[in-house]
Amino acid sequence: MADQSGVIFIENYIAGGGDQIARALIDNLPFKRLSVLVNRGNDTRILLAGTLPPHVRVERYGLVTVAELSRWANAVTNPLLRALARGASFALRYPLVLFSIPYFRARLKRIGADVFVANNGGYPGGIYCRTATVAASLLSGLRVFHVVHGMAEPARGASRPFEWCLDWLIDRRSRLLTVSRACAERLAAVRSMRQRSGVIYNGIADLPPSRATESAMLRVLHVGYFDWNKNQRLLIEALAELGGRGVGGIEVQFVGADVGDGCMAHCRALATALGVAGQVRFSGFINAIEACYAEADVLVLCSHSEGFPMSIIEAMRAGKPVVATDVGGIAEQIEDGVSGFLVPVDAAAALADRLEQLKQDPALRARLGCAARTRFEAAFTTSTMIAEYVKAFELSA
Repeated sequence: MADQSGVIFIENYIAGGGDQIARALIDNLPFKRLSVLVNRGNDTRILLAGTLPPHVRVERYGLVTVAELSRWANAVTNPLLRALARGASFALRYPLVLFSIPYFRARLKRIGADVFVANNGGYPGGIYCRTATVAASLLSGLRVFHVVHGMAEPARGASRPFEWCLDWLIDRRSRLLTVSRACAERLAAVRSMRQRSGVIYNGIADLPPSRATESAMLRVLHVGYFDWNKNQRLLIEALAELGGRGVGGIEVQFVGADVGDGCMAHCRALATALGVAGQVRFSGFINAIEACYAEADVLVLCSHSEGFPMSIIEAMRAGKPVVATDVGGIAEQIEDGVSGFLVPVDAAAALADRLEQLKQDPALRARLGCAARTRFEAAFTTSTMIAEYVKAFELSA
């Protein structure tokens, strides 16, 4: 193990793919000592599941987040008091964010490390991921990396000058890493980052491909928490479209947590309204998900925006074809017509066409699944990913 120490900084609100990658880094990077700095409100169901390696220490930081301030203000029921609470929330936001820089600098100085890694879900993503990166860059001798997992969003409104300052500091005082070329290109385009971001594809542990039991049904799996971006409603609409064509024998399993924004309730109501509720199962959050892929015939992902989704890699590992919207880095995972199919965003009929094709042609499903498994073995294993991070962080494996 390298005679170096590291810090991985986490700020999340929903357990997801970024936490899977962070956990893989925690378990596999060759640090002598590793500190994981986690917000007290983090969803750690994935990040801290099971036993951590003995050289890893978890520390929690207790700063109130911008998201918590917004939730507090929006929870006020009286309209006048809510308006006052929103004003107070906005007034507190930037002093709190500015305070976080010396706060994290002091925390990181006390920890002492050679490498700092902010594991940021998207960009701008978690505000403390960015201020912690700035704080880390103020410590001499600390190599600072900012990892972006999602597609960047442009700065808007009155926050743009402040956002520009943070972007400028992160761009010049840290090394940017992204999980796909699409993420890197988007980051440069909408946030004006000058450096050429490094690209390291996500990877997961290799397992033998699964063998589904024979069935007359086409078993479709969707994995991802319920929110409007994940766009689960598109799969329900495609299922109804197939029913209108007289194509039956298809069932859908949704695996993912309800984040409380009304999306899951909407999807349940939509399935009932379209007459397909009997074909749809909502399974909620499942931590050990391998059995779901083993039982499925195809994975569907309907998102409006994605960086490099873990569910696609999991399906490829299981030797299953994928039908996904052609957004973000998905085209870097799936070769259309070779290891799966890409469809336009919000095109229910196009999604229905591909599902009908896969329902009617088991040999096609097998051929696509085999190609997906081959692609996974070549590019998306944990060992390949860790080797790239070791190289980027200048560690001795």
